[in-house]
Amino acid sequence: MFIQSLSKEKGQHVQAIYLSRCNRVGITTRQLEQLGIYCPFLETLDFDETIWRYINTSTIANMQYLQTLPPCTSLIVTTRLLGLRSLTSLTLQGKWVADLQTRGMLIPMLQQLSQLKGLILSHLSMISFNLHHMEALYEALPQLATLEISGSVELIPSDVVIRGQAYTLQQLTLKANIPPSWIYYSAHKYPQLKRLNIDSILPHQHKQARPDLLSLLLKHCPHLEFLQLDSHTCNHYLGQSFFETLLSLSSLKEIKIMTHYQLVSRQRVFDLLSRHASHLVSSLGTEVIETDRDILCIIHPLSSFTQLTELVLHCSHPLFKCDVDNILDYCQSLDHLTIRSAQVHCKGNKQRRPCKLQSIYLSSVSFSSDFFRCLSIQCPFLKYVSLYDVEQQQTTKGNCVYLDMPANDLKSVILSGVRLLPSQTNIKLLKIFSTTMTRWYYAPQKDKRQKLNTKRSKIAQAYFDDNVALNNKVCWQRDLKVGMISIHCRSIQSWELVSDIHFHEY
Repeated sequence: MFIQSLSKEKGQHVQAIYLSRCNRVGITTRQLEQLGIYCPFLETLDFDETIWRYINTSTIANMQYLQTLPPCTSLIVTTRLLGLRSLTSLTLQGKWVADLQTRGMLIPMLQQLSQLKGLILSHLSMISFNLHHMEALYEALPQLATLEISGSVELIPSDVVIRGQAYTLQQLTLKANIPPSWIYYSAHKYPQLKRLNIDSILPHQHKQARPDLLSLLLKHCPHLEFLQLDSHTCNHYLGQSFFETLLSLSSLKEIKIMTHYQLVSRQRVFDLLSRHASHLVSSLGTEVIETDRDILCIIHPLSSFTQLTELVLHCSHPLFKCDVDNILDYCQSLDHLTIRSAQVHCKGNKQRRPCKLQSIYLSSVSFSSDFFRCLSIQCPFLKYVSLYDVEQQQTTKGNCVYLDMPANDLKSVILSGVRLLPSQTNIKLLKIFSTTMTRWYYAPQKDKRQKLNTKRSKIAQAYFDDNVALNNKVCWQRDLKVGMISIHCRSIQSWELVSDIHFHEY
């Protein structure tokens, strides 16, 4: 319908088309041919990569101005695009990339796309690169400005004579087994580097390395503006020499420390960051230590991190009292907050200025029945809620866990292991109450959920409202007695309830 609505006059102004990935909107070969006719100057075409198998890619190869496409998932697709001289960025993903590399065919193939400025090799499986391969890659792609290598990748330690510098490369992402020699190589190879992302999968490789490698990187890459690191790399390389170089030479504007399960050393790295780089750090994971009397002992130094938008706080004990109000007061730039192993509280004072928090992740914590109601008052922009291995402290409100957020438009709620008592099983019943609907759902097993019909919904409602006795015909009465989760919100886009789960958090 969209393509049919285009006239040649209108289509000439279209430079980018994005088809929804979440709904996997399809497109046929015939429609692609029409796009080539009606949108002759199309530069970006994006769709779900699974659609590649259903279309004739030779049609795309005829689009003379096309610069960007979805990830290529097979050799057949990629081969048919080799003649597309307008292509400036390319993403290759899957096992077939490793097969090409093993046979020595990957770089010769890329050599046919020498005009590329961006290359992403992602979702790789069992593939090895050494620095000689990297030298050959830059010779094949002399205009390369952005490079990403990620997946089950082994970057082999090796000595290599650097054949000139890659002056065009400005953005490098390595998510692999990264030996220290690769950091040394990067420092000398890319004098114009502006953004560097290192996620080292095997941290033990850094133990024998010289600790000033990142300091060396700052000296040799004077234009570096963004540095993203995993916490293991931080704990080893962010020493005094790095911060001395940072103060005297660097143009660095942001340091992002990946935070999903990673924490920086509180005694060493955290103190150095708070003293020398608090104006640069945008993402950080840290922990409460034994000498901390209360949450303010860690929150006070965090208040100096003026750019901090993402925080992971591991409180180390399920009875440690963590006041979310204090965190939001002292860290007012937060967009994403993760709290692990604590007893969380929130007062929700309406006199406080609303904060900009958009997502909260709670793991191995307990909270009161009014926690989310108070959080909703404090955080009107909250859209993402994720609970993992949590329990609600007992109240007089019966056997119900409340996510009472009537003012929030929720985009995603993930509930993995929610219960009322540590000794109880996880809750399998969910009620969603929004401005447009009231529905009941039941998740008896992992990856299985069902919407309750009218009869079952009435049984559940009567049981929780009036404590109506159940007769023996209600086969799921044991799950009813365990309790329910009640989500009250303005709207909700997606949710997930997992009750049959075993916890492996740490």
